[in-house]
Amino acid sequence: MELGSYPKTCGTSRSFVGTDPTWAFASGSCSAEKWGWIDPQQSQYSNFVSYNIQQFQQHDLEYIISTGGLNAPFICDSAGHLQQFLSRYDSPNFAGLDFDIEKGYDQNSLHQLMQAAAQTQKNWAQQGKTLRVSLTLASSGKPGYSVNEMGDTAIKEAQAAGLNFVVNLMTMDFGNSRCVLGDSGQCDMAQSSIAAARELNSKYAIPLSRIALTPMIGQNDTQGEITSTQDIQTITQWAKTHELAGLHFWSFDRDTPSAATTSAPFAIPTGSGTNEPALGYTQAFLSALEANQ
Repeated sequence: MELGSYPKTCGTSRSFVGTDPTWAFASGSCSAEKWGWIDPQQSQYSNFVSYNIQQFQQHDLEYIISTGGLNAPFICDSAGHLQQFLSRYDSPNFAGLDFDIEKGYDQNSLHQLMQAAAQTQKNWAQQGKTLRVSLTLASSGKPGYSVNEMGDTAIKEAQAAGLNFVVNLMTMDFGNSRCVLGDSGQCDMAQSSIAAARELNSKYAIPLSRIALTPMIGQNDTQGEITSTQDIQTITQWAKTHELAGLHFWSFDRDTPSAATTSAPFAIPTGSGTNEPALGYTQAFLSALEANQ
């Protein structure tokens, strides 16, 4: 969901409330990327990319391509290679490129990636197009703390390269030592998300209009951290009031009721771990976004 006034790039939101799905995650080399266990260069998966793009177009959805993720990095050493990657996924419905930076990066790989992205962004501008780029980073939710060392390096390399970017903060899995505690002694997921945005703005001089938030709905991976629909409404209302760049959530296929788990992994991929009805979290986002429109 895209908010605020971040410049339109090949399509972000059609209005204040948008619903751009994120297609995740491409990993490995940008010259030969994989999607989990799917290798589009193998003959049995040769239609993987075209089929998905056709589905987005058929349903009039603009999509964001996300790379990296928890399990593997996305490595790209030049603007030429990054452009080749983008050409495989570009269409009138392409809405932007996301780098989800969680694992397997060092300073050199981040330097190369940000330099490649900045040059590609400039090349697109010369062609009259805008390439929207976001950095998805793990975050603390406690005043005085922000992104981790890898996130810090990514931001500084992006700034040094002259990249025009949004930071998308993953406001989840804080742990009690890195969040705003509520009356229950557990993380207040809404206030922790708000604190994460404020801290990033303060530490790196990144405007709130260039910051997006991604909470995990329901039960997080960390025991005791549960993002409620009320938390979602609080986060959304604050993001709307302060004109953040966007709101996302992890993940759509978890937006259905499921039993709470009592042992790790606490968050499961097929349910929220709460009694909220199917699409209850989606509706909480939308109702808060549409209020007083």
